[in-house]
Amino acid sequence: MSPKSTFGTYLMMEEALIVASLLTDGGFNATLDNYGHTSINPFSIPALGGIRISIPTRQLPAAREYVRNMKDTAAVRLEEALQEPVFYIAPKRIRWRAWAMVLISLDPLIILVGMALIWKHRISDDGKQMTILERP
Repeated sequence: MSPKSTFGTYLMMEEALIVASLLTDGGFNATLDNYGHTSINPFSIPALGGIRISIPTRQLPAAREYVRNMKDTAAVRLEEALQEPVFYIAPKRIRWRAWAMVLISLDPLIILVGMALIWKHRISDDGKQMTILERP
């Protein structure tokens, strides 16, 4: 048996399966390491160091070039398969959603600071300023 090298390490089962099937379709002998353990318990993927794709060492440079070529020509192959041009839509700006999430996450802090400020300026019935330890 020839020595094997790691082609890549992936933290998602689906991504590793797609890359392994791409390599197998390209004629490379790709195998998935840690697949049995991670299919039983997906939470063990980070503990095992990810799902590794191994291929014979002599096929490694050709496999890297094959995957790079597939990635670079993906848009052209998609247009050829659909037989029409593909228009890419620029993503919408969602900056307001990010600010809304920040404000929602800071809401308890804002409420506590507001309560402390209100409590600090409370005045008792006899007109003297109350401290936080004094209760009405």
